[in-house]
Amino acid sequence: MIPRYPDGVREGRPRGRPRVAEPLEPVSTRVPLHVYDQLVRTATARDVSVANLLRQIIILRLPRE
Repeated sequence: MIPRYPDGVREGRPRGRPRVAEPLEPVSTRVPLHVYDQLVRTATARDVSVANLLRQIIILRLPRE
């Protein structure tokens, strides 16, 4: 059996979520299935998650203070 880390040093990304510049709060809502399908298609086309796409949409659409 070959050890996973033969030299004792782990490689790869650090564990955990990356830190963000500003704290984030979760938001939850329900949308009709056809809207969700459109969100998934758009997110897939842009190679982002649905959550990331929604975050971008909300930030862009909110009025500036």
